[in-house]
Amino acid sequence: MKLYLDSGYLDFKKIRNFSREHGLLFVYIIGGRGTGKTFGAIESFLFDDPEPFMFVRRTQKQADIVGNPKFNPFQKNAGRHRKLVSMRKIEKVDDVMEVHLIDDPEQEDKGPVLGYTAALSTFSNVRGFNGDDVQAIIFDEFIPESHERPIKDEAAAFFNLYETINRNRELDGEPPVTAFCLANSNDLGNPIF
Repeated sequence: MKLYLDSGYLDFKKIRNFSREHGLLFVYIIGGRGTGKTFGAIESFLFDDPEPFMFVRRTQKQADIVGNPKFNPFQKNAGRHRKLVSMRKIEKVDDVMEVHLIDDPEQEDKGPVLGYTAALSTFSNVRGFNGDDVQAIIFDEFIPESHERPIKDEAAAFFNLYETINRNRELDGEPPVTAFCLANSNDLGNPIF
């Protein structure tokens, strides 16, 4: 299966279709820096086949950077489609932000909610919420770099996050959430594996 588009970016649409066809719950995409893992995921979920998602980073600081309009990774994709991304904190849930796609800055958060951002390290603070609209998890940079601090019981935290969002959909006859875990090939020995 060819995994890259002619442009050089990862063909995330093909990866999503493959995961649906084969009922994959966890898809791990590990590769070199700058190969379009994050770009491809965002392009796929915002534009190719829009579906509500939860974009997760390991730490709250990383998630806060994603929420900053100057640094968030959604802007590059949105700009290619002549759109803007607006991020808004959810009232009384400061650690989770909504992702909106808008046409001009005056709209702010008036666009539909297309996804959410959160940090693995603080997600346990927002347990028990209804994540029924979330259809996929994009866990960006799930393999920590060697200089990053470990998160206590990191794998358990990730699988709790997954279960909180998925909430036994299979028991209601619904398809389960798919988690797309993206990382650079720094170290395959990581807490999630």
